[in-house]
Amino acid sequence: MLTRRGFCKELSFGVSHGDMIVSFIFNGIGDFNGIKTAYDSGTGTLKEYRGKGLSKKIFNDSISILEENGVKRYLLEVLQHNSAAVNLYKSSGFEISREFGCYVCDDLGKLTIKKIDTNYTISEIDIRVIEDFSSRFDFEPSWQNSFDSIKRARREFKFKKCSIDAIDAGFIAFEPESGDIAQLAVKSDHRRLGVASMLLQSAVQEITCGKIKIINVECGSEPLEEFCTKSGLQLVCKQYEMILDL
Repeated sequence: MLTRRGFCKELSFGVSHGDMIVSFIFNGIGDFNGIKTAYDSGTGTLKEYRGKGLSKKIFNDSISILEENGVKRYLLEVLQHNSAAVNLYKSSGFEISREFGCYVCDDLGKLTIKKIDTNYTISEIDIRVIEDFSSRFDFEPSWQNSFDSIKRARREFKFKKCSIDAIDAGFIAFEPESGDIAQLAVKSDHRRLGVASMLLQSAVQEITCGKIKIINVECGSEPLEEFCTKSGLQLVCKQYEMILDL
């Protein structure tokens, strides 16, 4: 997951006590919407060292180093119910940019798959092909679901498209081992025909972990939100995407 998120050892930071790291921030570095961005790929503090403000100190001390390395923006995601963390980030100057919903199905036998009545085919494709579908997205994928992130971990992914009467109608990008559906898109003129369901069904046949998840669906993206719920996935949590311009 760190590879997918663009983990950069040189621009990740921590605090040590003796020979032991007691608090850290792992940063991913990359372009996001055309801006060189640092992404909070993971933050942690040992239990006995919490409440001492270490994470905030690490973050504040790291900003100048990130700026020196050309980073223009800091991006993170935080669970909405973690009000303490949300308020901490706001106090550091972060602003909420988007809200995401996270959907999970732990029992693949309970998925509801809509069948296609017309002539369709599902075929594997190269990652380069899915980029042609980028204009079909209802919203810009989050950092970990972006094309750049998928490319970093392309060996972990499979890519498939659905064609109707030899016309490409939609695609899916997923990790068989984790059950993570990173991208799922259907052309607007082929929606409500069961294309997404057929793509999901094809992916499920290759998923080895017994569950699927569609993380960071932008709230207000009704077509995908509706598809998730009608297909039997449960909304398990919501997140804020937060941004700080450096």
